[in-house]
Amino acid sequence: MDHIVLPFGDRHTLLCFDKGELTPLSTFPLFPLSSRVEISGGFLVTFAACKSALIVQDWLQTGRVGLPEIIELPKGVIGESILVTNEDELFVGGKSNRPWLGRMRLQDPIRSWVSVLSDNDLENANEKGIDALSLSFGGEFGPRIIAYDNLMLPLYAWIIDKTQRGWSNPKRVEIEPEYTYEHIISAYATDDYVYLITRGINHGKTMQFLRRFDKNMHESTLLWAETKNDCWSKEFEDGKMYQNGEEWLQVMASEDGVVLIAAGSAGLGIYNPTNCEINYLGREGQSARFISLIDSDLSVAVAFENIYRRPLPYQWEIEVFSTNGSAKFSYMQLNSQEFGVVK
Repeated sequence: MDHIVLPFGDRHTLLCFDKGELTPLSTFPLFPLSSRVEISGGFLVTFAACKSALIVQDWLQTGRVGLPEIIELPKGVIGESILVTNEDELFVGGKSNRPWLGRMRLQDPIRSWVSVLSDNDLENANEKGIDALSLSFGGEFGPRIIAYDNLMLPLYAWIIDKTQRGWSNPKRVEIEPEYTYEHIISAYATDDYVYLITRGINHGKTMQFLRRFDKNMHESTLLWAETKNDCWSKEFEDGKMYQNGEEWLQVMASEDGVVLIAAGSAGLGIYNPTNCEINYLGREGQSARFISLIDSDLSVAVAFENIYRRPLPYQWEIEVFSTNGSAKFSYMQLNSQEFGVVK
C-alpha cells in the first residue's frame, strides 16, 4: 500500500494506492497548489505561500490528519526545496546571502534547525542557493542526500552520507554544464544513478536536458536534449498526436533506468533506456505538473492541471500509468467529477 499527496479537484489530496486502485482519503485546503507536498512515515510538509515558512501536518495511514502547524525558516532564508525521510527527518534547501541546508527532526518535542553545511563547505559559494534535493540509499553506509545549487556557474552539488555519527562530512563536487546559463530544474536519485533535468539559454534559444550521473556525481551522460520551442508531433498507439517541446518540471526514475518527466502540456515524458528515446503521453487541454512513483516504482501517478480553467472542482485530475518495465504504459484515471477510479 502506497500513500502519496497530489493536487486533485481543487486542492492537495492524500491518496492511497492499493491493489490497482487509487483512493482519496483527505484534502488540505491550506496547502498551496503551486508547491509539491512531501510525505514521510508520519508527516506531510509543504511550503507556505511566502516560502519563508513551512506547513506541517501529521497523518495516519487511515487517512486521519492532525492540525496544520507553521514552522518558520531562519530569518532571511527563502526556501526552495524540501525532502523528508521515512524517519521523519526534514531537510530544507534555500538561500539567503549564500546556500542554506537545514535539518530538523519532526518527532522531537522541541524542534530546532541544524545547519548541515559549515562555513568551510560554503567557501566561494556566496549568492548561491540550494534549489533541489535528492535522497537515495546508494551511500557507503546507507542513506545519501545530495543538495544541488543552480543559481550561477559553477554549479555545485553537496553529497552527504548518513553514518553512525549522523549526517556529516559533506563532499562538494562541481557539475560541468552542457549549455550556457544552465540551471537545474529537478533532481532524482536511485541507488546507482542521479538524474537531472536542466535548462539553459543562448542568444534567445532555450534548451532543456535530461542528464544522468553516476552516484558520486563524477561522470555524466546526456540522455536527451531538445529545444523548448520544438513543436514536432508524433502519433502514438492510441492514434492521438502528442507534442514535445514544453517545459520539463519534475523528474523521477525507476531502478531499471526508465525516466519519467512531468512535461507540462506535453504530458508525461517517458525516457526508454532500450531505444534511448523520449515519448510523451499528453492530454488535450491539460498540463502534467506533478508526478509520484508508486507500486514499487512500477507505476506513476500524474497530476494534470486543466489549462482551459474549467470551473472547479475540475481544476486537477490524476492518472496512473503502469508499466511492466518495458516503458510501454497503460493507464487508469481518477477523475474529480466522479471521485473514483475509472478503469
